Formats: sequence, structure tokens, C-alpha cells
Amino acid sequence: MHSDVWESPEQSDANRTARIVLVAIDRSIAAWRLMMDEFTEREDDILEALALLAKLRRLTETTFPRWVEAGPAVEW
Repeated sequence: MHSDVWESPEQSDANRTARIVLVAIDRSIAAWRLMMDEFTEREDDILEALALLAKLRRLTETTFPRWVEAGPAVEW
């Protein structure tokens, strides 16, 4: 892909959005881990959710490799 496309305002917006999505995924992973501690009988189901979130994180990082350049850290 041509570098001008990656430096366009649209791509910059996409990378910022990807950064926010990754923060949300990380927070979801943390929450599911807490749930697994409380609901050990549902461990298999929770592990499936965690695996899906990990896959989504990898896919987002692959699709938007410049997400880390998208500005300052996102704090919620």
C-alpha cells in the first residue's frame, strides 16, 4: 500500500480508533479474568471468551500496525 494512504487523515483516525479498541479489549480481558476467579464452574466458557478477545486483539494489531503512533496513551 502506498505510504500516502497510511499518512492520510482517514488512516490517522482509523489508527486512533484501533488504539481505543485495543484499550477496550485489554479492559475486557481483565474483567473476564476476574470473572473466571469468581465463577470457576464456567472456566471453559470464560476461556473461550478470552481466546476470542485475544484473537480480536491480534487481528486489530495486524490490520492497524501503526496504531501505537496514533497519539498519546488513552486513559479512561
